[in-house]
Amino acid sequence: MKNSGMILLLAVFGLMLFTACNDPTDTTGNGGDTFTVTFVSNGGTYVAPQTVAKNEKAVEPQGVTRDKHFLVGWFRNEGLTAAYNFFINSVTEDITLYAKWEELFPFPDNPTGTGSGSASGYGGTVTVTITMTDGWITDVVILGPGETAAHGQIVIQQALVSIKEKNSVEIDVVSGVTRTCNAIIEAGNKAIDAISNP
Repeated sequence: MKNSGMILLLAVFGLMLFTACNDPTDTTGNGGDTFTVTFVSNGGTYVAPQTVAKNEKAVEPQGVTRDKHFLVGWFRNEGLTAAYNFFINSVTEDITLYAKWEELFPFPDNPTGTGSGSASGYGGTVTVTITMTDGWITDVVILGPGETAAHGQIVIQQALVSIKEKNSVEIDVVSGVTRTCNAIIEAGNKAIDAISNP
């Protein structure tokens, strides 16, 4: 009887210990550990901190802007030499990420107007129409109906954003879609030339 009482007492103690060590509200599967990712935008728009579960990934902030600057990326140090990769890096501690910006400049002679240019892409003609105000690209239209839906059209959508963000038609050339990318660059340069030299 004495042994039964002792076993019961140990069982109750063990249950209490298990309950104390396991947070029933924890749905992260990592013991409830969370960390704060703080963003220093270095002159850009405010970015709210993120609370991230241990070993999970932070979400790259979208829509961060700074007048006449292009966002190069986020870095782990103030010296902006250690790039942070949101797709690879997991959060294991509180961290601060710093924005790196590249200053943009207007086109020479501050051209204003609208111009178009065309070039041969993968599936036909790619036409780029650009509107500029005082040397700054304010609007872009890219037409390439013959470019593939799986790749070419995606590159066109990305270029629409990139050209305005960088104030340049020198978009990144993507492997496997080089003809579409090069057509956008060539047509874009023709459009800018048409504005600069009417």
